[in-house]
Formats: sequence, structure tokens, C-alpha cells
Amino acid sequence: MLSNEVYKNGQKTHELKDNKLIYYFLNGKVKAEGFFENGQMEGEWCFYRATGQLWQVGNFVGGKKNGTWVRYDKKDKLEYRETFENDKKSSYAENSNLKEIFQRIKLLMNKYEDPLVAKTEAGGRYELWSVKDVVIEGRKKNEVYFAGLIIQKNYVGFYFMPVYTDVEIKNVFSEELLKLLKGKSCFHIKKLDKTLEKQVADALETGFVLYKEKNWI
Repeated sequence: MLSNEVYKNGQKTHELKDNKLIYYFLNGKVKAEGFFENGQMEGEWCFYRATGQLWQVGNFVGGKKNGTWVRYDKKDKLEYRETFENDKKSSYAENSNLKEIFQRIKLLMNKYEDPLVAKTEAGGRYELWSVKDVVIEGRKKNEVYFAGLIIQKNYVGFYFMPVYTDVEIKNVFSEELLKLLKGKSCFHIKKLDKTLEKQVADALETGFVLYKEKNWI
């Protein structure tokens, strides 16, 4: 995956900074960027056109597509949104227990809808975004993903993006919640008791405060 380190014009094809991998076009503009751990793509990845325009955003777990993937056209209009589970398109699970878990966590997230914005709220998916012009690691963005829920085949995926902002935030997670963490930011929740529900609520509050401190909200 990391072969051919330079183009013929001397431009680097990619570089690995700590655990972040960046691919470049021949013209030097960023082609793709995201986390790279244990030889695999992890967490959120962004893909760009040769002009520098954002093209796709999606999540990986263990090198496979998981969660929501979106693609934008050349006018920055959303043209594609799909949910994946282990590289395969996922359908909405007809499971009453998972639906209940989904609704209970969604209720915890609802309190942050103002100022955050619910961008997906159908088909077993729910996402909260901060819609604001910000600069993150030198790149301009007009929105920042905060957290999301997706009903998968046998669990509810709880995506919690603040862990990318500050890895130390994991120190506030309880042992029960940490056991459910798969990859960098997705918790696979199959059962939700009162204790775990409170831990999710605490994590959301901590993450929200962190985003506010960084002026991303």
C-alpha cells in the first residue's frame, strides 16, 4: 500500500506523520488523508479531487468501510450517502432491542442539537455535526462531525469523533464503555443498561465541552 514513494517529478506520493497517512496528487495537493494504524486505514478518511475540493468522507474499522460514507459533486452538493458494515452496504436492522438502544442514545444526543445540527435522521442512522467554518490541522472545513448512531446487523454503532481531537479523552471513559470500543472511535453496543447509558451521556458532555474549548461549535 505504501510503495512508490515519489512521482517522476519528485513529488511525494504519500507521507506518514505519527499515525496519520497523507496521499498526494502529482501536483502536490492532498489526495486523501486519515489515520493509519497497524498497517490499516482507521477512523475518518477524507478524499479530495486534484483541485483540492473535498470529494468523499467515510470511516474505516480495521481497513474496511464501516459507518456512513458521503460523496460530494463538483458544486459541493451531496450526491451520495451510504452505510457500510465490513465493506458491505448495510441495511436497516429490524431488531426491536437495537431500535430501543438506538432511540435511548439518540435521546441523549438530542440535547446537543442546538447548536449542533442533525444531518441524518432516517433509516437507523443519526448524526450530529457542527456547521461552522473552522481550520483543523491547517485545513479549512465548514463542518465537523461530532457523533453518530447506526443500527447494524447485531449492534448499534456509536461513533464518537472527539477521540480524534484528544486521545486523552479516553481516560474519562469507564472500563465498561472502553470494552465496546472497536478501532479508533466506534463503540459496538448490543446491550444498554443504566450504567452504560450514563457513561455514554458523560462521554457526550465531555466531547461537547472539548469542541467548545477548541471553538469548533
